[in-house]
Amino acid sequence: MAGILADKKLLIVGIDPGITTGVAFVLRYEDGRYESAGAYTIANDELCSEAEILTKTYYGLTDILKQDALHDNPVAIGIEGPVKGKYVDFLTLQVLGIVKFAVTESDLDWQIVPVKTAKKLVTGNGNAKKLEVLRAVEEALGIGLDVTNLHVSDAYAVCLALGQEV
Repeated sequence: MAGILADKKLLIVGIDPGITTGVAFVLRYEDGRYESAGAYTIANDELCSEAEILTKTYYGLTDILKQDALHDNPVAIGIEGPVKGKYVDFLTLQVLGIVKFAVTESDLDWQIVPVKTAKKLVTGNGNAKKLEVLRAVEEALGIGLDVTNLHVSDAYAVCLALGQEV
């Protein structure tokens, strides 16, 4: 994780914009160490209409981004982007657009972190499976993660990948 200067303090937010479950994870970097500052599930019932999914995503993420800590500290936000050249359905693109809009509206800067980039920086393999990403993130942070929501590990990976670039 040498990409971040040792004297720098910042919060890194990784967002995995999912259709049924999206996740925002906040990682604190301070004194050369990463520490979990919170994981937030942006849950959508699988039986929701598309309009409900988009509404819940927007308001769920907006609530997370209103936290004072995100506006009182330097913040880097990464949004997991789709795999280039791979078919992406229209609802996924709409959810991604809503996530970008909510983050932009919060007056916080953000960037897209391609999913393969995040996976490669965390596991060494841009095509790693979600469980491989989870294990690599657990090792990097020295914590255990809930395997029932593998989107959390993707959000962590986006944080760690963004930390490498900051």
